[in-house]
Amino acid sequence: AQSLTVDDHGDIYVVALNLVEQKMIHKYAGESGELIQSFCDSYAVSQDVDTREEAVYAQGSIAVEKDRVFYVQSYPHKIRTFDLSGTLIQEFDARTAESQAPRTRLDDEGMQFQVPASFSRTIVPVEGEQVLTILGLPFEGDGGTGYLDLYRLSDGARIASLEDPPTVTLSCRDRRGRLY
Repeated sequence: AQSLTVDDHGDIYVVALNLVEQKMIHKYAGESGELIQSFCDSYAVSQDVDTREEAVYAQGSIAVEKDRVFYVQSYPHKIRTFDLSGTLIQEFDARTAESQAPRTRLDDEGMQFQVPASFSRTIVPVEGEQVLTILGLPFEGDGGTGYLDLYRLSDGARIASLEDPPTVTLSCRDRRGRLY
């Protein structure tokens, strides 16, 4: 599981790749733990992608507020919103141009494995129909950067940005609007 959250009804939403169904978000009943439904197509739907690679693409973060599910995917860096039944409301590219596809590496024994080249571990809805995300580009050599971005949901426009923010992770927003 990459991320999880709970809605106001006690249902649990988990970001985890289901390779068979190629779905990313799974909704469970809070009382019984039974799977209610899976939704949100994975990156590999309609593509010829090795399952090891797909698992690395399958990273992102989720939040639920009121009647919407917010999901940000690491690569391509997209933001999606759904209603609580899993119906897609909107989808837009965030920093897809800056995000990077997973890279193939070799271990000490010459075996191939995939590593993420960018990651998105945070999505926080904020008042005024906006959402905050963090996109990180891991350090390679002396490089690496990150972006803390604020997007307007009505049109997907990035309205504020901070490049290379100090090491920070946003986890949630409380009912008074305070960020943690």
